[in-house]
Amino acid sequence: MEGLFCGAGFSRTIPNMPASASARQLEHSACPWFRKPAVQQVVREEMRQAAPELEGAFGRRGLLVRGCQPLPGELQGHRLHTLHDTWLGPEGLEGEFRADESRLPVCSASMSLVFSLHALECARDPAGLVAECARTLEPDGTMLVLALNPFSPFHLRWARQGLQAFSGAQVSRMLRSAGLEVHACRPVGVWWRARDALADTRTPRLPMLRSSNLLLARRREHGLTPLRLRRRPVPLGASASPG
Repeated sequence: MEGLFCGAGFSRTIPNMPASASARQLEHSACPWFRKPAVQQVVREEMRQAAPELEGAFGRRGLLVRGCQPLPGELQGHRLHTLHDTWLGPEGLEGEFRADESRLPVCSASMSLVFSLHALECARDPAGLVAECARTLEPDGTMLVLALNPFSPFHLRWARQGLQAFSGAQVSRMLRSAGLEVHACRPVGVWWRARDALADTRTPRLPMLRSSNLLLARRREHGLTPLRLRRRPVPLGASASPG
């Protein structure tokens, strides 16, 4: 842990510390919606479908950034030694540390994986949050973004919850602007409700109508391009003769 968290203006907290009554009054307007059992089932189904990408995540440390506290605080299937957990609260990031969301108190190039779990929808500055998450990634590190799909019928369930909507193309632009290479963007989740997941396996509906998009991006450190050596022609001297 030592050397991982750096910078000023943050404090360490006890993980899974219950929120106070005053904090609940100031929490994001979508938090009560994310607490609903039906919504929890949908999020769990989305994360189950994200398992193939998580199984490819391995390394020493990872960071889970949740949009709010009611969202699941565990990732199934990853192969990381340590997973740090934080979420967006009324005054910034909470969880293992408290800090402004635009200044993650995490050293650069220290994370093998960053997973954004419906965090962009709740963030004050989504592009800034993506840039900060990208900064913490080590070379070849992976960032996964799970974001609600504004083109899904499921959008009608959260349209008035104070959540921001981003298409897969918009999230891809944020990731590229942060210096990451986007490798995949695929729809995950359900069409309308949690029990639709089983029905979709039997009679698949249009995939672009699923509840969320899952994007996978990586940090690539491009090295210097080696110069190509050219042979210089050597003129024949006056005393030299061919052959």
